[in-house]
Amino acid sequence: MRVTWVSGDDTPQQVKYGNGMSATSTVTTFTKDDLC
Repeated sequence: MRVTWVSGDDTPQQVKYGNGMSATSTVTTFTKDDLC
């Protein structure tokens, strides 16, 4: 599943999933480095 980060690393993450759905995560466990 592809996830696209649309907000900064230190703010609540809003993620867009490949199926068109989006969700806002209240945790910052994942960073852009984790997606690489």
